[in-house]
Amino acid sequence: MRFLLLDPKSPVLKTTALSDGQRDSQYQERVRTSLSKLALLVKRDKMNIQVRLYSSPSSLDVFRCMFINDNVCLLSYNASGRNEGRNLPQIIITDFDETDNRSSFFYPMKQHFERRWEQADDWNPDTYM
Repeated sequence: MRFLLLDPKSPVLKTTALSDGQRDSQYQERVRTSLSKLALLVKRDKMNIQVRLYSSPSSLDVFRCMFINDNVCLLSYNASGRNEGRNLPQIIITDFDETDNRSSFFYPMKQHFERRWEQADDWNPDTYM
């Protein structure tokens, strides 16, 4: 499993929290909590999880995506301050044509993720234990 998360040190998280009427460190703490949970899964449960942290220069990404496997992606818009996305609509995008994977929206979403992944910083789970 691979997780691509916004770096908890990103000033975008602080700015977004303040604009949502939250404490300035609220969203940074959420990312750190997620990283701690992932570190526990890696260290204690020996799960094969890779995490990379990316920086965003000025704002949160409009969309967020989660790849379930090599053929299914869940896509939702990023609405900070609204139940952490749990109640937001999800679009299921599938790679339905294995002979030409460019014939669905799965292809550009996967390409976006892969480009962001290559540019992101490696994560050390020991930092969050």
